[in-house]
Parts: sequence; C-alpha cells; structure tokens
Amino acid sequence: MAVSGNGDRTLLRRLLKAVIAALSNSPSITVRRLFERARRRFDSSRRRAADRMHSSFGFRCVGELRKHVGQLATTPDHSRLEEMRIAARHWCEHRFDLLGSGWVQVAHGVATSGVEGNRYQATGLHAPDIDGEWLLDCTNPANTARSREVWRLIEQPYRAIDWQLDFKSGYRWSERQWSRDITFGTLPGVDIKVPWELARMQHLPAMAALLALENDASTKEFVATTYKREFRNQVLDFIATNPPRWGVNWYYSMEVGIRVANWLVAYDLFRAHGIEFDPAFDAIFLGSVWDHARHISGNLEWDPLERGNHYLSNVVGLLFAAAYLPVTSETIGWISWSTTELTTEITHQFYSDGGNIEASTCYHRLSAELALYGAALLLGIDTSSTGAVPRLVGERLERAVEFLMSITTPAGSVVQIGDNDNGRLFRLFPSYIQMRVSEARDAYSNLAAYDSLPDDEIFLVEQHLDHRQVAAVAGRLFAREDFQFFAGDGWIDADLASLLAQGRHLPSLSREERSASSRIAVASHADLSSHHDRLPDVPDDIYNFPLLERKTRNDMSHSAFPEFGLYVYRSQHVFAMVRCGGTHLSSIAGHAHNDQLSVELWIDGRPILRDPGTYLYTPLPVRRNQYRSVKAHSSPQLNNEEQGRLDSGLFSLPSRSAARCMAFEEHRFVGYYSGYSAPVWREVIFGEECVQIRDYGTATGTRSEVGVRNSTNLVSLEAPAFSPGYGWQCV
Repeated sequence: MAVSGNGDRTLLRRLLKAVIAALSNSPSITVRRLFERARRRFDSSRRRAADRMHSSFGFRCVGELRKHVGQLATTPDHSRLEEMRIAARHWCEHRFDLLGSGWVQVAHGVATSGVEGNRYQATGLHAPDIDGEWLLDCTNPANTARSREVWRLIEQPYRAIDWQLDFKSGYRWSERQWSRDITFGTLPGVDIKVPWELARMQHLPAMAALLALENDASTKEFVATTYKREFRNQVLDFIATNPPRWGVNWYYSMEVGIRVANWLVAYDLFRAHGIEFDPAFDAIFLGSVWDHARHISGNLEWDPLERGNHYLSNVVGLLFAAAYLPVTSETIGWISWSTTELTTEITHQFYSDGGNIEASTCYHRLSAELALYGAALLLGIDTSSTGAVPRLVGERLERAVEFLMSITTPAGSVVQIGDNDNGRLFRLFPSYIQMRVSEARDAYSNLAAYDSLPDDEIFLVEQHLDHRQVAAVAGRLFAREDFQFFAGDGWIDADLASLLAQGRHLPSLSREERSASSRIAVASHADLSSHHDRLPDVPDDIYNFPLLERKTRNDMSHSAFPEFGLYVYRSQHVFAMVRCGGTHLSSIAGHAHNDQLSVELWIDGRPILRDPGTYLYTPLPVRRNQYRSVKAHSSPQLNNEEQGRLDSGLFSLPSRSAARCMAFEEHRFVGYYSGYSAPVWREVIFGEECVQIRDYGTATGTRSEVGVRNSTNLVSLEAPAFSPGYGWQCV
C-alpha cells in the first residue's frame, strides 16, 4: 500500500524521536521499548485485518452490571442547581461548550466558526434516517448490521450527534477508518481533542446527578423522562456510530477509560434514583462496557519512563469497568491487576512533596481525581482485612491535596503552571460564572465570532482553575475537616466518592505528621557563599509592587515543594509563588513550559502577575510555542533565549539546565538559572511597603517588562473572567 506524503513525514518524525530516545536511555529500557513497539505493530496489523473481515463488536453478553452507588445526600445551593439546569437544557439539545468552543450544537452538517481563520467544510456528511440505512455509508461493512440494530432502538425523534466532527474547525474524521490508522496534527486549526472531549460524555453523570437532586414535584417526572431518554439515546447513538476500534474515539485508551467510567457512574446514579431501562438497552450497554474493558486491556499506554495521566486513566478506567461487570475470571483478573497498578502509579506519579510528575498544576488535578476515585472504588469493593490502599499511597494522595490547597490563590483559583487542557475524570457540578453572551464575546478572543445564542442570553463559563472539588472528595475519603473546610459545602463529588467507597476511609496522616510536613527549612545567607552562586552586587532590573497596607508581612506563611519546583508565600494581603527547579527537568517534560523563576503575585486579592495559560496544542503549533515560551511568562530573560528548546516537538521541552533555589527565607527568595548563555539570578523580597523583584545578570539581554503585558501580548489581567484553560484566550 502506498503511504501518503503526510504519512511519510509522520513516520519520519516518529522514527527520529525513537532514535533520540534510544540514545538517551539505558540499553535495557531501549530494548523494552523496541520490543513493546514491535509487539504493538504486529498486533495492530493482525487486528486491523480481522476487523475488516469480521464485526469488531463483542459477543452478546448475559448477566447484569453490578451496583456501587446509592442515593446522593448533598444538595448544592440554589444558584448552582439553576446553573446545572441551564447546562442540562443545552446538553439535551446537543449543545456543548468544550475546549473553548462556546455553547454550540453538534450534529451532522452543522456550520462551524473556524479557528483563527482556519475553517473546513466537513466531508463524508450523513443524513441520519430512522431505519439506519445511512449507516451503510457510515460504518465499515463488517459492522453495519450490528450498528443498524443498535440504531433502531433509539427513541425518535432524535437528532444524531456527529461524534467524528471537530466542531470548532469543521474538519471531520471518518467512521470507516481504523482507529490506529488515524493521523492528526498536520492541518492548521484542526484539533482531534474536540471530538475526544465530547466522546468522554462527562455531561451524562451530571444529568443523572441533577435528576437525583430535582425536588420540584411539578417538573420531576418530565425531567426524569427527558434525562433518561437523552442518556439512553446518546449512548445508543455513540455505540451505533462508533464500533470498537473504528473512528476517532478509539484512538487512545485514555479516552476509552474516561468514557466508560462516566457511562457507568451515570447509569448507576439513574438506577439508584428509581430509573429503570429496558432489557434491550441493558444488554447492548453491558456488551459495550465489555468492549471498552477489553480495548483498554489490549491497548495499555504504558512506558517504562514516560508514562503519566494517560496510563493512569487506563488503569482507573479498567478498574471501573471490571468492578461493574459481572464476576468472571477475566474481571477478577482485571481488578487484581488494576489494584496493583493503581498503587504503583500513585507512588510513581506523585512526589513525596505532593506534586505531580506532569510538571503541570492542572494535570495534577486530573491525576489526583483519577487516583482518588480509583482508591475510593478499591475501598468499596475490598473484602480483605488488610485494606486495599497501602498507607504510602494514602500519604501521597493527602500530600497531593495539601499541594493543591497551597497553590490556590485568594480568588480560589490554582496557580497555573505548565499545560492546562481542562482534563477531568468526572464533571458532576462544575464551577461556573454567569455572564451575557455579548459579555463573553467581549471577554474572550476565541468567542469573537460566536453567534449560536442570542446576545442577552445567559452564558455559562466554566472555571477550570477552581480545583476545590478535589479537596471535597479527599476530605470525605480521609475524614479531614481541613480539606472539607477548604472546599466548602455543596460538592456532590464528595458524595459520589463516599458512595463508591461504601463509606470507608483512606488511612490518614496524624496531626503530628501533618504539622511536620508544614514546617520548612528556612535557608540563610550562608547558602549564597560559593563564588559561583554569589549574587552580583547590583541588580540589573528592579520591579516594585506597592502594598496598600504597611507591615502586612508579619503573618507570612510558607510552603515549599522542591520536587515539583514551587515556593509559596502567603499573608493576609499577599500571595506569591516562585517557580524554581523540579525533578521533571531530567525528563522530556511534555506538559512543562519555559517558566523557570517566573512569579505569580496577588496583592489584596488582585492578580498582578499571572500565567497566561495554554490555548491550543496541535492545531496551531506557532501559538502552542508562544504560550510555552519564556516570553509568555514573568521569568527573567536574556538575549531572546529560551530556557528549553521549542523545536524538539510540541510535547517535548528538554531543558539545558535546571534552575535552583538558593535561599528560601522568611521574607526573601533567591533563585539561580544557568541555562542561558550566561547565568541569571532572581531575588524576591517581601518588604513592609512593597514586594520587590530584583533580576541580576540580565543587563545584556532583551527583556520584557515584568508586571506589564509582555512582548507577546498573551497576558490580560483585567478580563472579567479569567478562564485560561485549553482553547480559551482572554481579550
């Protein structure tokens, strides 16, 4: 078979990356990687041929899914319930707001607004009919009969969702392409993450939870009928048009694992609150859960070194599927394997200081959610007397939540370090703010052409940097009042975790251990004694940020996370974070940015210096690198140099040198960076009248001014709603 030009380039890039990785790793790791790639390639070739000849749907299953969730007890406040009702109305109309799209309807043949001028006319469009004849042109021939059988069970009228569509750019992948043959990242503006995010179907558990909390007797029956119908129809729609291993939504096992966990939790919540489904749907749903589980089991995203949230999603997704499926030797084996792997990965992926190996505070949230919900499910299904979760695992998870609390700003948003793709395991009741459509369009560049809703209609903006629900979940699992107090009331996420755990708790640190973890060693001036580390006599640049109240530093508290590379100062009027060092610098650091010695600063609840976010990954490589660049951060700069090479791949950021904390004192921080052509130092001083930043060694360089919009104009501090997750861009 001839390979296209794009295929040649993609193959060449992969080969080059493999060669570079092989040269940088030990022989044993290289051999393991090469063996694993060869095995996968052989298995793919065999499986591709089989799937073209025979249906990829699994066998028709008997039995029923087990139950793990009871009735929810927590009731959010009225305003949050009303926000979720608005969101649910959108979801029932197949309108979604994902990755900066705005609330847009997703169906076959819909018009799209494009991404920075890149707009595509989708090919392979379909006109769904009740009998499913359209699937003759939609699915591969071996699966058509089964797909039509599933489709005919959909309750009409129903408008099909286009699961293969990037509903931002308009580009569409084909359902008839074998998943592992799909390519992406080659066309400007096209983002494969858009259909992936939709196909996680994280809105379904939220709808089930909202039904459970609906207390208006006059509307409850209508709501129950509507939500049940939408859940059933959307799941059947997906199964019919996405046969296993075909189309865009089976490419990564991560997506498969998150989807099946959301399906199962939604299904369980519906049943727990009195909703029953027909036997035909139950049988098809059960069979698809089996298909999801076997796909994950056969396509694990494991690597001896570079494994992170993807593999953790595989483990947790398989654990959820196995825990819900009928008891067989296969599911028992999956549970045993998942238990071992989950405990191993938690200690591998979370440092002893609580930070995560992804070098990203938002991927920290995703991994923490995966680990906490996975641990909760293990507690719930464990029948041994020794406990399912080892003490070290519980300690790492507690530290992870303490880390999250420490990096939360006065506004309740976390400090944004590294990439943010809005990744979640569950989105039960997200944090929203409300504005009018016209206000949202004025606030966010990505909504400049948005016209799907009237100007005066309410527009919900999800606050992706509000991570309090993680603390709520951990507060319930560890029975820690400080976690619960930090999170606040009304989080049904905590209810779900407790139900999965059957009310059991994870082993918790003692008060003495918590106190010891909060104490830090305060460095002295003696740490600057070596000639190489000694600060120059005179700084090249000084930046003063006045305080409104004098003597506000007396209540200053400190938190150090040296393995992750964060140092935090907090007082009644000041919050500051310094990015410095981190263990990730010895790895490829795919989600890191060139942000060493950058500062996040808040004074009297107002952001003064802030990270601009991520925007997009593969659709616009130039923009991706702009947001990763040192120029997008408040780091000291020299001669337009970068801290890590931006030309080594969109998910690779090798650094020439690590930054190092030289002094972490009560009211002073000093950091050193040697990766430029000459060393630079940064000193942050917390005085009685101002916070002062002093940079040394930058006199010969070309710098952007700290505290002002920098040279790439990526930072906007005064936007009415700062939601810098994937796809969002402040005006």
